[in-house]
Amino acid sequence: MLGYIIWGAIILAGLIPAAGYALNGLWPIALGAAALTGLWLVDYGRRWGKAAALAFPCFVVAAAAGVNLTWGASWAPAGLVVAIAAWDLDRFAGRLRVVGVTDETADLQRRHLMRLLLVSVLGLALAWIALGIRIELSFALILLLGFLAVIGLSVAVRSLARESD
Repeated sequence: MLGYIIWGAIILAGLIPAAGYALNGLWPIALGAAALTGLWLVDYGRRWGKAAALAFPCFVVAAAAGVNLTWGASWAPAGLVVAIAAWDLDRFAGRLRVVGVTDETADLQRRHLMRLLLVSVLGLALAWIALGIRIELSFALILLLGFLAVIGLSVAVRSLARESD
């Protein structure tokens, strides 16, 4: 079952930006997204494990660039969320292949899929909400908020690193 979900996620990860760019008349980019999708599907089927490293960043850049297009505000966040989910599932399946099938494999897959679904739905909802909100900030305030975010992330990473020791 996980294999079918991964295939579907990879197809959606490429189909969403391809359709978005096609709707905007940018056919070369749409065809490139479709070609990357095909490459990723072949790679996943053959279990080479290399195409996700190429396709995932390309889909992320395509989604980021697509936000500014006429038809971009709706499909770009969805394309990004599905690309992240497809990449995560591809790597999860690769780790499961290394470990092999155990008694807990089905439960592990179910829990991973439920967590990924929850995070994906929340991320997509927050992205669509964020696209609808317009807040004007001064450059100094943006720098201060960015600095605070970096400090907060570094404290969180240090705390998690201490916890894992």
